[in-house]
Amino acid sequence: MKLHEAQMTCNRIESDYFFKGRVKWTDVFENEDQLIQALKSIYIPKSRTAPLYTFKGYAYIYSFAYYVQKGWTLSAKQITQCKRLALEIKKAAAIADYKF
Repeated sequence: MKLHEAQMTCNRIESDYFFKGRVKWTDVFENEDQLIQALKSIYIPKSRTAPLYTFKGYAYIYSFAYYVQKGWTLSAKQITQCKRLALEIKKAAAIADYKF
């Protein structure tokens, strides 16, 4: 996947939810297990910065993804933050094939 494709994928996901107004995490994922599975699939670059114009909240997302990928359990507050970032987590998981 190239940068342009990653950006287009993220734009497409965001546009799918744009007309719903405020997006609830349950609109994006069916349950917390799906959310955790998405975190497990996220590629974490060495620089820990997201590709340009793809997704927001990458510092939190990469941190949570790192924890989950190490087999650690997220706290209740971390899960709450993940729910707030559900759409961004979905975008990050969708472009996991983009290695930069």
